[in-house]
Amino acid sequence: MKLKKINFAILLLTLSLYACSKNKELTFGKLNPADFKAAGSLHNKNLDKIFHVIIEYKAVKNQANNNKYSKGTNGSTTMRTPSEQEAFLNIAENETNLYIQTLDVNNNINTQMIGLTTSVFDGVPLSSEESLYNSTTASLLLPSQTSLLDEINVVLTDNDESISSCINRINTVEAQVATLNLTEEQQAQMYTATNSAKSSLEYWYGNIDEWSSLLSNSQGISSMSVNNNGTTIKVAKPFSWKKVAKGDVAGAVAGAAAWGGAWVFGGPATWSAFGISVGGWAAGCSAYEAIQQLW
Repeated sequence: MKLKKINFAILLLTLSLYACSKNKELTFGKLNPADFKAAGSLHNKNLDKIFHVIIEYKAVKNQANNNKYSKGTNGSTTMRTPSEQEAFLNIAENETNLYIQTLDVNNNINTQMIGLTTSVFDGVPLSSEESLYNSTTASLLLPSQTSLLDEINVVLTDNDESISSCINRINTVEAQVATLNLTEEQQAQMYTATNSAKSSLEYWYGNIDEWSSLLSNSQGISSMSVNNNGTTIKVAKPFSWKKVAKGDVAGAVAGAAAWGGAWVFGGPATWSAFGISVGGWAAGCSAYEAIQQLW
């Protein structure tokens, strides 16, 4: 794991240095956060694609290879095998890489994006309980940016389960971006994060039951063993829609920090395309978090 973290750090720094070498002139025009909303639509489309590919996989597997599953101790519950989780993760990673190949970026960035996807699915953490970024990503951001990201992290980790309240709080954070002295690249990074947060929260709030059923056992319950007064029992495994969204936003933050400068400075249209690209990629991080949570 230490080697993976070192390689991840080198990957992000390489992306950043490449971006800087391509763009030496900094511009400070004000971007419109509304231009980044389309990222949410593509994000949701990519998650739905992963969802349906997993459905197809399960249908074929259940039809052709039912003996891969074993009965639970009560004789009625079908228990999943570790190989199925690995298959789900492979599907999510593959679909994410297929998406990358559709982007209009040069081969170097394409390769680096796939490398970052590999790091994510190898289990290299992009965030922690306390933040939406790791130390490598933080080194590519300003303190004012990480401060706003910390506010978003609070929304994604506290006990507020009201979707409207969470979205309103993200909007409040987003409104602060325009008050900061940020370059267009830095604004695009922040608006990518805020729009990823809103679209992911809305998606997982509305689709949590479908994904939970898809990734769980035949009874629609993902279970875990707990000790109840000396007796081991099975209970429903907790699935936090906000935690899944956090994995999504952490991916968007890492990608935006690394790839921002690689987009040509061409005004709002260029930066919104950047946000859409990164937001769509981050859907894979969200699927990864969902599969890990429900296993």
